[in-house]
Amino acid sequence: MTELTGHLLEAQGVAADTETALKITRAEVSLLPVEAMFLGGQRTADALVRVSYLIPASALDRAAKEALIEQSTKSVLACGNMDHVEMNPLNVWCIINEIGCDNWGAAGKIWSWKEIKRFVAKGEIALRRRQTNQH
Repeated sequence: MTELTGHLLEAQGVAADTETALKITRAEVSLLPVEAMFLGGQRTADALVRVSYLIPASALDRAAKEALIEQSTKSVLACGNMDHVEMNPLNVWCIINEIGCDNWGAAGKIWSWKEIKRFVAKGEIALRRRQTNQH
């Protein structure tokens, strides 16, 4: 999950260790049990991993999405077998859900992508100031 979160932040142009961004970034991975898997209407022994990302619309261009999907797939496959089922790249699905600009809400208000980026930048500046003042 740490890697997947880092991949998403990097795709958005944010360093993976950005404390403020980490506090507001969520990731979800679903491993569906083999008993629930069907392929072409027939039960299959293949496991499926679904990585879901919710992002503001227009936050990522196609190249950034391709890189995010490639890196995410590699990270999932690097975990090895899941539920004793061999994983392959076709069983790792990355779903990028783009949420419209006026459809993000937190702390009782709407947040645009621009406002989210500004919030992260201000948080990082404040954090650096606190760290500098402590030394």
